[in-house]
Amino acid sequence: MEAEYFIRDNEKFKKPKTLENALENIDQYAGMIIPGGQGLMTDLINDKTIPQLLIAFSNSGKAIGLICHAPVLITTIPKDQNPFIGYRVNSVTGLEELFIETFVMKGKPINRKIAKQLKKFGLLHKKGRPAGSFAVRDRELITSQNPYSNEAFIKLYLQALKEYELNDN
Repeated sequence: MEAEYFIRDNEKFKKPKTLENALENIDQYAGMIIPGGQGLMTDLINDKTIPQLLIAFSNSGKAIGLICHAPVLITTIPKDQNPFIGYRVNSVTGLEELFIETFVMKGKPINRKIAKQLKKFGLLHKKGRPAGSFAVRDRELITSQNPYSNEAFIKLYLQALKEYELNDN
């Protein structure tokens, strides 16, 4: 019932802010989180505002959380402008991708092998065991491997938010 009310009657849910609005009002945010999943591989990866948001949040020292598939969005920033080159990151593993694609999605995604893409792009990719809890923080960037990494991710993300708040005041 509460979920139905939220979807049906919550004005903020009905009219979410755009990415452009978030970029224009970056001072209103202490951080951002982009959840993973194959959905972002078909829309956000092609959105021209995503690279700008990632750069702006990084330049401001604001916490950036990228979960599961979301770290691939780092590769949308041109290398010569990319603040994350050389950062330690993680993402969904190749084995996890294969399992999700084969047994959950039952299809062949266009964009895959995220870990290899990140390494090739100049990031230091670290991984945990498949279906295990694993998250990495390097400066303002917090990345996590999969949904099982929620607790590790949240701990690192909250730490980054607290540090931002201390440094911002």
